[in-house]
Amino acid sequence: MSSEVDPQTPFWGAPEPITIREAISITAPLPASVQTGRPHVAMSFEHAIRTCLQLKYLQFNGRASRSEYWWFFLFSFLVLQVAAVLDAAVGVFIFYFATVLLLALPTLSACVRRLHDLDRSGWWILIVLIPFIGSLILLIWTVSEGNPFPNQYGTIPTNTSD
Repeated sequence: MSSEVDPQTPFWGAPEPITIREAISITAPLPASVQTGRPHVAMSFEHAIRTCLQLKYLQFNGRASRSEYWWFFLFSFLVLQVAAVLDAAVGVFIFYFATVLLLALPTLSACVRRLHDLDRSGWWILIVLIPFIGSLILLIWTVSEGNPFPNQYGTIPTNTSD
């Protein structure tokens, strides 16, 4: 009883896998007006800073793309480093403290919007209260690709000026 097995076909004879978009288009076609997929362009460094500090400073609703979140994270890190150097030069712990106060809320809101892009509640940010593991899980989530479809938190981030 020898039979030839095609190396491209799983041994149990399962059908070829399909993408989520193909599965949805087969079962319930989406109207052309519904945007799917991920942003076609990454947000620039300057645009991410302007979005997080000016346009969405305290906006906890909506979604943030990976580029928006990580560019703003880099900006916050660099500004905090400069503030720490200034504090060391002056000998007073004022610049770093003021910078933390200034950047805490926009950083928190960007992280919550990033979690929304993954179709998770913003309350999941509290997972960082679990020592080490919580921060690692949040890091994995923030580097993950977001939901490619509109979800309960809004449409797909476009990375363009609104």
